[in-house]
Amino acid sequence: MLLKISIMDIVVITAMFQLAVFVFFLLLKKNRHLSNILLATFLFAQFMILLNGLARNLSYNYGLKHLILFYPGMAFLTLVSPVMYFYVRSLAFADFTFTKKHLLHFIPFAVMLLFFTGLFIRQFHPAIVTDINTGSMLSLKFYIYFCVLYYTQILIYNSASLLVLADYQSKIKEQYSSLNRINLSWLRIVLYGFIIAWLIDVLRFLSVRQIIAIHIDLQLPVMIAFFVFFNIIFFKGWSQPQIFAISGNRAKYQSSPLTSTQAIEYKKMLHDFMLKHKPFLNPDITLKELAEECNIPPRYLSQIINEHYQQNFYDFISKYRIEESKSLLMHSRQNRKTVLEIMYEAGFNSKSAFHIAFKKYTGMTPVEFKNSLAH
Repeated sequence: MLLKISIMDIVVITAMFQLAVFVFFLLLKKNRHLSNILLATFLFAQFMILLNGLARNLSYNYGLKHLILFYPGMAFLTLVSPVMYFYVRSLAFADFTFTKKHLLHFIPFAVMLLFFTGLFIRQFHPAIVTDINTGSMLSLKFYIYFCVLYYTQILIYNSASLLVLADYQSKIKEQYSSLNRINLSWLRIVLYGFIIAWLIDVLRFLSVRQIIAIHIDLQLPVMIAFFVFFNIIFFKGWSQPQIFAISGNRAKYQSSPLTSTQAIEYKKMLHDFMLKHKPFLNPDITLKELAEECNIPPRYLSQIINEHYQQNFYDFISKYRIEESKSLLMHSRQNRKTVLEIMYEAGFNSKSAFHIAFKKYTGMTPVEFKNSLAH
């Protein structure tokens, strides 16, 4: 029998091949961090979901009853969201470890896998007559409930992942003065893209169930969206350096042995050191490095900046850099330096960070501030 392969089938087969290669490379990587294992699990689940869809389409279109892999394959739909959530946590926090209690998140997957595997085995029993091509072993009511569970799970876990990234963003500001090399903004964009693809898939489901009327086939756009998603998350996840020393637990100063007298002394030491040595001119300075340079224990330095300056480390350094850039801008006519040159000289290495910080502390952009000096 001659099989007619559609564009959709080609996209699915291509994506499956890529996913298989991605999983292979991730598992063969020498330094297999937990994040690599979780990413490989996530991509394998996506492979099984695509295999599920491909087998179902071929069986429906060509009556290939032996390709009914979509029964156990459907269970993997409930695996992707929890795995993605733990992948985000493993990237964001260096002290994250996978514990037994985390297995509770995978109970829906285990239950669905047992259920669908039972259906898969049952269909071959000689005493059961089932029209496999119409999928009558799955009632419409059950299918709808399952899809609601799947879509709800995606929404909950993706929202939780975005909250993890927001928490991560606040924590790196406690320890780093520059964020462009260590941020996970690409992962936030990927999650937003995943949610958009999810919304399109929800619309497709509602259209198929004739709950809403949509006159275009959304299956191919959904598949292309996920295809792009697979590629971005693999290549970014593969190249993402595992160098973050961000702890998942917030520092608690209530039990700190730092006395008020020591705090005042350390604050003066810090202030004098910042003015004399200008360590903020180093674009990549961290809290640990500054603590070593000014001879203040890192924990106490963090506490002083948080409690006595009411700032995180990122904002603390940014304010000094803005004061430095203002001083340079005031003399820009004499030294003939551009705003961009001043930005780098003041310790910034990102245009967007420079403009945001400058407007935050002056109410003007650097160009507006420079022009105001001329008047």
